[in-house]
Order: sequence, then structure tokens, then C-alpha cells
Amino acid sequence: MRINFMETRLIKEKGVNYDNMISINNPESIVEALNSLMDMDTLTVEKLVLVCLDTKNKIMSINQISQGTVNASLVSPREVFQMALLQGASSIVVAHNHPSGNAKPSSEDINVTSRLEEAGKILGVKLLDHLIIGDGRHVSLREKGYIG
Repeated sequence: MRINFMETRLIKEKGVNYDNMISINNPESIVEALNSLMDMDTLTVEKLVLVCLDTKNKIMSINQISQGTVNASLVSPREVFQMALLQGASSIVVAHNHPSGNAKPSSEDINVTSRLEEAGKILGVKLLDHLIIGDGRHVSLREKGYIG
């Protein structure tokens, strides 16, 4: 039987300078960063992104985790936390857009948030928020009480 020796590497694909923010302290600052870098308000398909933060709540990276259709996107805690752990993130924020423009959370959004929060507790990476962005508005699931 052959046993493979493996090595995991994290490769930075690209970077941008973003001087508008020192650290994340509210949902609006994340939405501002995402809209200026990715223009999440105007996307025609649903995308879920992961924002990895360091111990001072500074953005380490923004990673697209999944891209769905007009009204759905698949997300698994495995994919979310794999990237966060590789980067040594202290905490994370996940965000996705609703191409319909309606930022109201669906029952699936709430379920995913609960699963991500539980997984984060086990792994030691805190889920700070799950943001839904649509048509110039956003909803923070922390502010709505879905994250403890």
C-alpha cells in the first residue's frame, strides 16, 4: 500500500489596497467594503463571500465561497471554515446577496447561520455576523438576534 505525503499551501491570487477602513466595528463597514470591492448590490446571481478578520477585526481577506443561481446558493460550514482556518482568522463575517433586491432572510439563511455559528464555536473561529445584501439595503442576522 502506498501512503501519500501531502502539503497544504495557501496562495494569494491578488490583492487590492483599501484605505477606507481600519477595523470592522459594524455591519455597515463590511457592506461598504464589499460593495466598493465587489459591488454586491448589482450581482445577478447569488454569491456567498467570507470575510476573514484578524484579532483586531481588520480584514485579512475576502473569499468567494459559492456562486448560485438567481435565487439559491449552496453553502457548507466545511468550505467556509476551511478557508478561515487556513488563513488563521480569529473571526469571520459571511455575506451574500439576494439578486431579487429583497434583503429579508429566508429560513435557509437562518438555518445556515445557526450551523455556521455552532461550527465556529467548535473550531474557535467566531461568526461575527451574516449579512444579506440587496438593492441598496442590508440585513444583519446578528442585529436580528439570530447570532448570539
